[in-house]
Amino acid sequence: MAKLDIRTEEYKKEAAKLLGPENKKIVLEMRKELRVVSKPVGDRILAAIGDAMPKAGGLAAKVRDQGRVSLLVDLRKGVRIQLANKLGMFMGQFEAGSVRHPDWGRWHRGTRPQPVPAGKGAAQFTKEAEQLQREVAEVVVRTARRVV
Repeated sequence: MAKLDIRTEEYKKEAAKLLGPENKKIVLEMRKELRVVSKPVGDRILAAIGDAMPKAGGLAAKVRDQGRVSLLVDLRKGVRIQLANKLGMFMGQFEAGSVRHPDWGRWHRGTRPQPVPAGKGAAQFTKEAEQLQREVAEVVVRTARRVV
């Protein structure tokens, strides 16, 4: 069995270098590369959610056309992909299986819940996660090598 030797002190020292103000440009370039890597995955997740939504009324088209993928990078905590909608639709409600929409013809009632297929985005992400993890790790390692 191979022995794994983890040198946390060395890692912490090099991570501190990367977080220093002199490397701000390199970190910004890394974030840009990470957005490029994650964008196709996010688009496929949005497409999977949109494909599962009801076609009548335009909900499926709205998810695909107005959905947006953002990548949040925190060098201390990690990388997170976030799905949003340009019009403020909370994408998490699609994963939960219920969206709220206006009760047409009964405006005085406000909005009502509508059941939708749940978990389609998570299922797509599960298919993509391993490859995305490799690509993100490659970008981070390339960046770290430039600094070290």
